[in-house]
Amino acid sequence: MAWTEKELICTVNALLSEGVPSGVVARVFDLDEGLVKQQQKRLRIDRYGTADMDEYMEQMQWDAIENARQVLATGTNSERARFVNQVLGRGLASQSRRVSDSVREGRERLVAELESMKSGGPTEAPETERSRFVVVGGGKE
Repeated sequence: MAWTEKELICTVNALLSEGVPSGVVARVFDLDEGLVKQQQKRLRIDRYGTADMDEYMEQMQWDAIENARQVLATGTNSERARFVNQVLGRGLASQSRRVSDSVREGRERLVAELESMKSGGPTEAPETERSRFVVVGGGKE
């Protein structure tokens, strides 16, 4: 069976739109893979406005922000309350994954102390700062 150009284009577009890899489509129909990839890119631009995944994800985030603004502005009280709780919950979860400034400063002090010990140099800790813990003898005699 001979394919017309229109039938081939429609079939290739349908396969690419359904997620069939461009390499498979090119091999099955004995087409140049570069041309099939270009067609896949055109289809993605037509469907999503871009062929770049990062750009598309960024646009989705902006759309979600706009949707959130609309819910907060015009939603019912229960919709707004649910939305605010979700946002605050996610914010707290992401906040807990961040390293606090005090922990970061503590790490920096520890690294500096270890570096000075490694190099044999004096520590920069003030003499008045002493530990509350005291080593007590009591070993076997």
